[in-house]
Amino acid sequence: MSDDLMQEKKIEAPNFTQIPNVVYDFWMPRLKPTEFMVLQCLCRKIFGWHKTTEAISANDISKLTSISKPTVINAVAHLEEVGLVTKIRSQDERGHLPNQYRINVTIPTDKIYGGGGKESLPPLVKKFDNLKRKELKKEKTIPKGMSEKGGKPPASAPPTRSPFFERAKHVKTTEEEHAKLVAKFGLEKTERCYQRISEWKEDTPKTKWKKSDYRSILRWVADAEREAELRKSKSEPQSTDSRAENKEIAKKAQELTRDIAKKKSVRVEVYTDRVTILSTHPTSTTPATEIKYQEHGFRDQLENALRKWKLIR
Repeated sequence: MSDDLMQEKKIEAPNFTQIPNVVYDFWMPRLKPTEFMVLQCLCRKIFGWHKTTEAISANDISKLTSISKPTVINAVAHLEEVGLVTKIRSQDERGHLPNQYRINVTIPTDKIYGGGGKESLPPLVKKFDNLKRKELKKEKTIPKGMSEKGGKPPASAPPTRSPFFERAKHVKTTEEEHAKLVAKFGLEKTERCYQRISEWKEDTPKTKWKKSDYRSILRWVADAEREAELRKSKSEPQSTDSRAENKEIAKKAQELTRDIAKKKSVRVEVYTDRVTILSTHPTSTTPATEIKYQEHGFRDQLENALRKWKLIR
């Protein structure tokens, strides 16, 4: 490399992109390398230019990260699923405008840290200062009642509890608990669970309230919400418009999974009344999966089928 070119590529200072520590401390070990690279790319394009949203295509992200376009699409879908990123669909008459992306920035800093700064990054992209570093590292195994030097450990102060934030009336969870719920159920269902347990507390004496709303959601609230959704879907007849919408969803799924389906010798076929997923391998004995557009819970059935055929995670 020539001296002139090396001079051009030298790192200048100060010229930084501020990215919250939680992106590294909490999310880096929990995301796949490609998902983390896509998140870093969006941080650079949004935080690096002091924006709240950025219009960028999957092709551009692919060029910036050297990740294939289908992998970028899957990575963005997972970042949406865990609530880190919101994709805002945009198109002109020809449908050529790139989607806009927003990294979820919702709570003013002074409500969390007691002043300073304009924005923070909870519920999912926020600095986890209150988490102990030893929770993120492998602790040394020390016999009970002994210190590292072999004697009794010195008296220590009780561990600091993570602060709770109100999610709905009478409902509180820590940021770590909230992040786990969103990662498991998605942001929308998590918020519905908060509302459900809030309504339950309104009609229930305080003596019957449980200490941990987080554990209550995991033990029974999420199941109750799922049963309510199932009852609602069964009670609502599928209209012609709904069937047409389900067909469009099937077409999009076919397009998004085309490349990975080809690699796995699987084909997604979209017909007039149904979508079919089948193996194209000559020795395969796996029966095809058929889902009719008029069936209740079509989206959930399609998603489960795509997972079963390992076309999505």
